[in-house]
Amino acid sequence: MKSKKCLSAFLFVALTPFCSAAMRAAPKSLDIYFIDVEGGAATLIVTPTGESLLVDSGFPGDRDAGRIAHVALEVAGLKQIDHCLITHWHRDHVGGVPALAKLIPIKNYYDHGLPRTIASDMQAEFIAAWEDIFVPNEPMVDLVETLHGRFPLYLLSNTSDIHRDYIFRRYDFFGRFTAGTYSYEAKTSKPGRGIYEITLQQHGLEAASTFFIDDLLPNIETPVQIITGDHDTGVLPVNGDYLHERLPHSKSDKVDAGHFPWADAADQYARLIIDWWNGGYQRV
Repeated sequence: MKSKKCLSAFLFVALTPFCSAAMRAAPKSLDIYFIDVEGGAATLIVTPTGESLLVDSGFPGDRDAGRIAHVALEVAGLKQIDHCLITHWHRDHVGGVPALAKLIPIKNYYDHGLPRTIASDMQAEFIAAWEDIFVPNEPMVDLVETLHGRFPLYLLSNTSDIHRDYIFRRYDFFGRFTAGTYSYEAKTSKPGRGIYEITLQQHGLEAASTFFIDDLLPNIETPVQIITGDHDTGVLPVNGDYLHERLPHSKSDKVDAGHFPWADAADQYARLIIDWWNGGYQRV
């Protein structure tokens, strides 16, 4: 009897990995859907991780947009299209975007910019819709106006030459900049370190006397310490959480204080500052 018990135990241990492997879900595949838009193209690619890319969008109107949305939502089971890439500005490739965006969220959109020569079959309303994607960042505009005339200002932008020409024509405040560095010329983009180094070299600037201000929080790589009072009723702690979630190199601390943590919790506040000063910023 003793030997039988040992055999049973051995078989249980040996078979357990086999059963687990058999029950484990099969790995997801790379799925490619070629959607019939009756001319032009619309290809939806879904990676094993669930990230999606739509290449082109068919003709304008509801027909092709509806077909794409059906495949994305009902067949592929997506809740959004992560990336939409337009290969060129013919209406049977780019035309479906406005209608599609009303049926399913499009998180990121990429094209080559508005062509210098518009094809005759492109609709005026579509061109207007493309131009309207540019919205001024009002706080940044105010800052530019404040600094203009007091300091030389340089524009650092991830953009194409066509986009640049358009926004300079559309928005007067871009004329406040002394010069600019653009990703299409530099062959690198924010937030990569290279474009900042090229900016310094291109305009003869000294790093120690140059201050970069970005309008997108995820592009700010400087370490940031965020200290909030956990019962501040003036600036609610959720504001600190908002910054911490969006700043890639940040540390968030809440202290037992109201609106003035350096006074309400002086010792705790001082410890946090001293630790940060002594190298804490290197750990974020």
